[in-house]
Amino acid sequence: MLKNKLNQPIGLIKTEQVKRFIDMLQLVEEDIYPILEKVGLPERVLNTAHPYIPEIPVRLLLAEIVDKCGMESYQRICWLACRDMFIPHILDKISDATNLQELLVEFIEV
Repeated sequence: MLKNKLNQPIGLIKTEQVKRFIDMLQLVEEDIYPILEKVGLPERVLNTAHPYIPEIPVRLLLAEIVDKCGMESYQRICWLACRDMFIPHILDKISDATNLQELLVEFIEV
């Protein structure tokens, strides 16, 4: 974890996950770049090689998505993102489970 000038930790989020949130935004907003600028994410965030992005702009991005599409649509988009992206990504990393209990324990660890 990085630290700011006051030696406080700075939360980081994987860039790969941020790109998924931006994909969600593109479902409800044609021109995403003014929103990226507003929340403090660089325009090149979609093409960066950096593995992590600060957490605060990502939180602001999620709030903008809620503002643009409403809470009900946001919840549906999040549910679809979990179903279609996050859960399959995690399940790909699980290999040793032979029953439901082992699967859930390994899922939580991943």
